[in-house]
Amino acid sequence: MSNEELAKYIADCLNSGLNADSDSSSLTNSFKIVVDQAKGYFDFIPAFPGPFKLTKGLSDEIQTILSGALFPYITLLGYPSVNLVDETRRTNGLHLARGLRFYFLVGGTDRVEIESLESNLLTTDNQIKLQENLTITPANHPAIAINGKSGSGKSVLANITISGLLQYINYQQWDWDYDFMNSSNSEIASLFNGKLINMVDPKLDLTTFYFAKKHESQINYFALNDEVSNSEFLNTINSKEADFLKIMHYRQIQRLKRPNLRFAPCVLCCDEIQFATSAVSKSSLSTFQALTDRIILTARSSSGLIMLLSESFPIPGSISSASRDGLTYKFILGRGNNISKQDTRFLMKDFDPDTVALNPDEYGFGNGLFEDSTGLIRSFKTPYVRRLI
Repeated sequence: MSNEELAKYIADCLNSGLNADSDSSSLTNSFKIVVDQAKGYFDFIPAFPGPFKLTKGLSDEIQTILSGALFPYITLLGYPSVNLVDETRRTNGLHLARGLRFYFLVGGTDRVEIESLESNLLTTDNQIKLQENLTITPANHPAIAINGKSGSGKSVLANITISGLLQYINYQQWDWDYDFMNSSNSEIASLFNGKLINMVDPKLDLTTFYFAKKHESQINYFALNDEVSNSEFLNTINSKEADFLKIMHYRQIQRLKRPNLRFAPCVLCCDEIQFATSAVSKSSLSTFQALTDRIILTARSSSGLIMLLSESFPIPGSISSASRDGLTYKFILGRGNNISKQDTRFLMKDFDPDTVALNPDEYGFGNGLFEDSTGLIRSFKTPYVRRLI
């Protein structure tokens, strides 16, 4: 389909669906559509004066109409605010000088299927492939949040991501001689037992336990036991976060001396944050928030990566709105097609999930939304792993 053919189809859909005057359509030059498939966007350009107001309400209405109308050939990407663009390169007049831009991907959101957590997840350019048309970039040392009810696939997604990170670490060349595990300071060298991957698992997830055990030479696994209170366990998490920040500080000092050092990602993954922060002392909770905020806001420059999993965000005392805005990747998972505004209200502030087409498949679990660092939001399906253990 050419750009012109797609533009005509979009215009026809909006002519029928927009809540505007019957005389306000592309046929009466009230608006026009410009498509650039190579760059993955189309612009809605209304004529002024006219009936259209360039508001979030109009943007959401267009998004809602077209997300279904373009499915499954084109996946329309959501955006939490109005994406207003300058159109003066197309016109010399005031009438068509501005428009609303909508980004899209050609194709649907097909779920990736892999044999096991040991399957290759890296693309040729060292991205971790989580879905057709969707990868995450380990080199950016992202901060990741995964929100989802019990059984939605949070831990599976975390384990897949950790597996991809392990592959990335093992396949690259790093400046190990200058990293913390080889420090002449024995206290620094002993942090995390010299391991880069650290998983905190309050619920003793079976898949996480066996995955960490299989890779125990590279992964530290911390779990809650019956002899420790919730506050004591949260204090343990706080001590791990403090150690993580010590490693980040050590790396920064090394980089001040040698700016071109390449450090492997150091990872802290905390599962079931809501569980870990319930029924705990106020001081432990405040410490957790302060440390988590510091990691999210500062660790990236030292190749630090944090991953937070919870049934709900925000949790009182968990992460601040500043940290929320510092997250690189956000996932909201559900079962079937049941993502609501209640689910998106914190992680994807001001975003209406009804504006994105969610199309659950036969697997049912791990369906939801994904937001990248640019603010673009799309439907997401957690990879299906045939053999988890």
